Amino acid sequence: MNRRSTLALAAAALTVALGTLTPPATASTPATTTAAVRSRLRFFDLPARDGVKLKANVVEPSGPGRHPAIVFPASWAANDFEYLLQAFKLAERGYVVLSFTPRGLFGSGGEIDVAGPKDLSDISAAYDWLIANSTADPARLGVAGVSYGGDMALEMAAYDKRTKAVGGLSAFADLRESLYPNKTRVSLTVPLLWGVGRILGRPSAEFTEMMNIFQKAEHESDPATQKVLAFADVRSASRRATEINKNGTAVFLANGWGDSFFPPNQFVAFFNRLTVPNKHLEFAPGDHATSEATGLAGLPNPVWDSFTRFFDKNLAGRTGVPQDAPVVLTPRVNKPGLQDPFNPGKREPYGSWSTIAPRAERYALGAGERLVPAGGGGARAEAGTGSTTIQGGGETKADSGLHFLTNAIDQVTGIAPTVKLSEIARKDGAVWQTAPLGSGVAGRSGAGGGAGDGSGAGRNAGGSGAGGSGTGGSGTGNGSSSGADGSGDGSGAGGSSSAGGGDRAGGDGGSGGGGVQRLRGEVRLRTNVTTTAPTNSFFSYLYDVDARGTGRLITYAPYTLRDVKTGVPLPIDLKLQSTGYDLPAGHRLALVIDTKDFRYMDAGKAGSTLTFSGPSSLDLPLGSNS
Repeated sequence: MNRRSTLALAAAALTVALGTLTPPATASTPATTTAAVRSRLRFFDLPARDGVKLKANVVEPSGPGRHPAIVFPASWAANDFEYLLQAFKLAERGYVVLSFTPRGLFGSGGEIDVAGPKDLSDISAAYDWLIANSTADPARLGVAGVSYGGDMALEMAAYDKRTKAVGGLSAFADLRESLYPNKTRVSLTVPLLWGVGRILGRPSAEFTEMMNIFQKAEHESDPATQKVLAFADVRSASRRATEINKNGTAVFLANGWGDSFFPPNQFVAFFNRLTVPNKHLEFAPGDHATSEATGLAGLPNPVWDSFTRFFDKNLAGRTGVPQDAPVVLTPRVNKPGLQDPFNPGKREPYGSWSTIAPRAERYALGAGERLVPAGGGGARAEAGTGSTTIQGGGETKADSGLHFLTNAIDQVTGIAPTVKLSEIARKDGAVWQTAPLGSGVAGRSGAGGGAGDGSGAGRNAGGSGAGGSGTGGSGTGNGSSSGADGSGDGSGAGGSSSAGGGDRAGGDGGSGGGGVQRLRGEVRLRTNVTTTAPTNSFFSYLYDVDARGTGRLITYAPYTLRDVKTGVPLPIDLKLQSTGYDLPAGHRLALVIDTKDFRYMDAGKAGSTLTFSGPSSLDLPLGSNS
């Protein structure tokens, strides 16, 4: 059995395992409840506007009056039974819930439209049916879903003005970015969706054409690839943010940090473009749809609880419902150990994405494989101006892991991909790492500017540095003296002064003791790349490195240079995927760059070289203020 087949089977096994979990006796329940009401279930064929029949069911509360209604389109490999357990829970809270199998899949008629215009029309038809055949309130209609269903839900915020609230769980906001992140084709995810679609449904001629192009056309500049990009853009809610803002639709977004299909940065970008009065974004440990999997099984789940609170306020119009902050992050665990699937960790509230880490700490890619705090003078001013060359097409032991399996295992066990930095062949991979980091905000140590007096006693202490590592610079003065150590959460060696003329540099704060470094948000790499091949790929990884030199993967990103001029430095500004991670005290952060990764159809060219030259820096979102 090949690697990809093994991966698919393992992912399926994990899904089954999640479905068999039972909650502990003390499991949490939603923060708000309403008086329980009896509900009734009906199965029926939903008529689409073009005459296609879609398999559907509706769960309806028996209470009097009109009720808020939610439409749930099923996920790609699921049918309208997918949401039944959640539907009954929501019906007990007074919602009418209609679920349907999207066109072209399982027993529904028509052909697969990949969250296209026909699918959106089908949701509008579901609204029509609810208004005519149930107790749904026409003024309180919403739509939500996991994965494929969530994709459609987000688009509906722009498509049908009757939509008052939408929820996208493990969904995409930008299909182009899902297919070609940083101009790099993904490998297994698209072929897997295509294969499942062919087995369980009937792909349309357009969908078939797009998949054939995707598999064959490598270059984004290829006219055929432009057809795929246009196909993707029509299906991307992020490209209709202006219309969504105009409609004012309430938007709920939730995803796993390690989603193999739809990594988190596209949700961050979409969320930041939204100006609607009510929006919510949350991330939690996990891969595609694993963060909300227990909720689909009818078991306690923080994501579904949060979703319910959001819809209670923004669709049902209930007052007095406790609300979550606009942004909620559950950080990944930073050590192995069996995790509670019903309580993945502390939920951190933030008022906006920008308040997660108010400032980024900039580290320069220095000589000797060092990541050094940028800014200041002397040696620091020159840091990040050197160059490092690696071979294209070479493979190292640095890797982002296996689709679906790696991040789901991390969610359940705390076991993430690891690599020994000493085992990365430097001809194929570049490595830079910080000094050991401690508590507080790393790297913000200051240089004290004291003047030596006649006896040589330096007057000014070194600047304080909260947890950053650094060495005091040499100063000058009459006589011999030692500058004071840096103060703050970190401690460092003060600068020494020698006979000479008066001023001296004080000591930088050193590694702090105790506590963790909190990484929240986007890691950003800026460098210049010179390639000897017009098309080449490289992959950037950020690792948590312990005292033994073993790195634990925190985040990563691909990047492909397409049809560039060889031998000329090209400025690169690359955002690694957003993360929520606590770095243990005394650990280092390491940046590794190589040219092959299993997740992507890389364009790394054997026999070529890539040179990374300055000015080069890495912005780290350290020092969360929650």
